[in-house]
Amino acid sequence: MNLNRFVFIIFGFTILGFVLWVICVASGIASWVTGIAGSDFSLVLSFVVCYGMGALIGDGIGKRRHYILPVSS
Repeated sequence: MNLNRFVFIIFGFTILGFVLWVICVASGIASWVTGIAGSDFSLVLSFVVCYGMGALIGDGIGKRRHYILPVSS
């Protein structure tokens, strides 16, 4: 179960976190925060928030599926 949970969290961190970050950048939220906080801080903040949210979503999906991978039915 621990390995399956790790897989779900990594899936959320990499795939979902990247998608969230792209949405954040494309929607203009990142440029709005850059105007307020500065570019370096904004970049780090957007990475941390988006990838962290992706990991939490991945863990939530895994919890709902009882950490059973789709290929190991």
